[in-house]
Amino acid sequence: MYPTSSSIDVLIMCALKDEYDQLIEVSNGISKNWQEFNVSNRNASKAEFVTDSGITITVVATWVASMGRESIQAVVGQLIGELHPKCLAMSGICAGRREKTQLGDVIFADRLWSYDVGKRVVENDIEVFQGDTLQYKPSETIVQNMQRTSTLYKNQDMAWMELKPQYSLEAQENWVLKQLVDGKNPTEQDDFYKKCSDWSNVVLRLRKRGYVEKPVELTEVGEDYIQELLLFNPKELPAEPGFSVHVAPIATGATVTEDEKIFDNLSSYMRKVLGLDMEGSGLAASADSYNIPFIFAKGVSDFADPYKDDRYRTFAARASAELLILLLRNSESLFTSKEDKLPEIKSGNMESDDVVCLLAELYPDFDETQVLWERAGGKLSDLENRSRPYNRWHVIWKKVNQGSQVTPQALLQIIQKDNPQHIAIKSLLNAYQS
Repeated sequence: MYPTSSSIDVLIMCALKDEYDQLIEVSNGISKNWQEFNVSNRNASKAEFVTDSGITITVVATWVASMGRESIQAVVGQLIGELHPKCLAMSGICAGRREKTQLGDVIFADRLWSYDVGKRVVENDIEVFQGDTLQYKPSETIVQNMQRTSTLYKNQDMAWMELKPQYSLEAQENWVLKQLVDGKNPTEQDDFYKKCSDWSNVVLRLRKRGYVEKPVELTEVGEDYIQELLLFNPKELPAEPGFSVHVAPIATGATVTEDEKIFDNLSSYMRKVLGLDMEGSGLAASADSYNIPFIFAKGVSDFADPYKDDRYRTFAARASAELLILLLRNSESLFTSKEDKLPEIKSGNMESDDVVCLLAELYPDFDETQVLWERAGGKLSDLENRSRPYNRWHVIWKKVNQGSQVTPQALLQIIQKDNPQHIAIKSLLNAYQS
């Protein structure tokens, strides 16, 4: 049994055991293999991974055994109190927005909110739902690392991609309809077993859609559909889309959803929403309560409609776990104490990412930055209103170290007045004054 009294680096939660099973299969970057242990009377596993710069991070993973915000919050609260993680994370599966995501894609959440929390009122005898879109956001640095990871994975060992089904059920349906419209019997084609390995399931889905009738005859609706598809793809059916990683909002709801219009409704509140799950906002709320960072990654296993393709569930869970661990291995600032690193900055690089990240976290809002700059003796015309706090502070920190009207000492003195107990700021100021 592992001792649990000391702090770990990351606590990764999964909703269900099959998601957890895929998480503990991740081995890229591992230095100490997953080992099972017991924490708070729960089954869990612990492993160590190495970042690109050689820092070892300790990861503990477990699952809740039931879906929903309440379940995740109850378990997380107990585990945080015992494990004291520096970061809270989650991997697993979610529903994705059709046409904008594909089955198996991974979504990193740059915003999370509960779409079904709010108030119902009656207006002109019509019940109207007024949503309370309280958002939870990871830090700017984490979002940047998400965006970096969305392409970085291509340079890694991707043996796990073999778990992805070769053809989706929808692609198999299109192939069957193409044979029928061409007057061919699908089962008699030489490539039948390759192109339609899930024949029984495909036929049932085509009947459910109204595209074929018994036994397997094309309906008018089915012919209209396939002719429209072939109009835009005259030479051959569309190829199976490749794997993609997205950074976008994910909505959280209390119920399993089969509603083809759900994302149309959600986009009226959050235009760029791509994912739908049942735990995200609960995990983020717990992280917010304990003032620790969170990272949320989910793989698309369906489109929240009646036509689910459960064969992607395993791959979606594994892909989200692989990308999450990769992101963690490239986010060592989450686990390295700024208080330990900043006293050495004076003799190092004056544009250190550590300083910039710290200042961006302390003053993420541009209005606050303007007030701080004036208090330090600067002119508002000197500042650029860059949307990302990190980018804004990168420019400011470079400016003050290259002879601007505001010196590093003057700026740090004002920041220390605002944060008198902040050890890192004290150390940094002392380094400049020595």
